[in-house]
Amino acid sequence: MSAYDLLTSVLPAFFYTQLFVTPSTPSTSCTGKTIIVTGANTGLGKEAARKFVELGAEKVILGCRNAEKGEAAKRDIEVSTGRSGVVEVWELDLGDYGSVGRFVERAKGLRRLDVVVENAGI
Repeated sequence: MSAYDLLTSVLPAFFYTQLFVTPSTPSTSCTGKTIIVTGANTGLGKEAARKFVELGAEKVILGCRNAEKGEAAKRDIEVSTGRSGVVEVWELDLGDYGSVGRFVERAKGLRRLDVVVENAGI
């Protein structure tokens, strides 16, 4: 099989699945779970946090460098999921060692911590 034949047979299927196939909704329950998502005020972090709220998490903590943007993400998640009182915004700047230390000390006070999604970068 030539490279051309391979490309013309594989690429259409690849693009079809990327554009038109929606992944199934997970059946996993996050009921009673406490979850931290860093870098959660936009993009993949925000969508991961939203999904955890939809899956019934007890508490989802958004670790965000900018508290104002974090609060906006929190409001958006609460409106879209219809669940309030689940999401908390904690300031976290991974480029600031003091900020990381304060975040860790605060996390030590949690009753439980089940999942951490490290989405933020420096």
